Amino acid sequence: MRSRRPGACGRRPAPVRARIWPPSRLLTRCGACKPKSAPNRRIAQPSPRSSGPPAAVCAATQALALARLNWTRRIIRAPVTGIVAQQAVQPGQWVRAGQRLFTVVPLQQMWVTANIKETRLAGVRPGAAVTLHSDLYGNGVTYHGWVVGLGGGSGAVFAVLPPENASGNWIKFTQRVPVRIAVDPGNLTRYPLRPGLTMTVRIALHGPWIRRPGPDWFLRSAAASRPSP
Repeated sequence: MRSRRPGACGRRPAPVRARIWPPSRLLTRCGACKPKSAPNRRIAQPSPRSSGPPAAVCAATQALALARLNWTRRIIRAPVTGIVAQQAVQPGQWVRAGQRLFTVVPLQQMWVTANIKETRLAGVRPGAAVTLHSDLYGNGVTYHGWVVGLGGGSGAVFAVLPPENASGNWIKFTQRVPVRIAVDPGNLTRYPLRPGLTMTVRIALHGPWIRRPGPDWFLRSAAASRPSP
């Protein structure tokens, strides 16, 4: 049995006419992709004007900002008001960044550190009134202040070579704890002091209590434990 295939009997197959469309037109006719309109095309294509300033302009801007910053730093302003001590430079001398020039002693930001014995420390509380006498002016001048805070440990604990009590050769010594005392600024204005002077301190253990906040520059500790009168 023979199978009949097209063209097997000698007839030529009818020619098939086909039209070749370009790919872009095929996508347009089928609706899958439409060409963008002229305004949208102009928005999508970035223009050379919107690409930002050139690198030379950015470098010049940064150099100008750095020069302005250096110009404002030509004058060194002290953060506090006081007197100059330990001057390490002379006028006209070249200095480098980070070099120590001098020390500013703020005379209106003085405090007293009283090393109280541990046997007398039980009644000391922040806010207790304090009277002070300086050896500079004698007993004729009385300063008034208040306890701001107590130290976190005795002086021996924070020493360079703290004592080692675990060796067995232990001798008992009465330890002292630093107590920070703020001085009335009015007294300091009338009778100025200098750091390192010797003062005699008397703390009122049973009142009156001063509810005066410590200065912002002062290191305060245990302010929440201030007792009520």
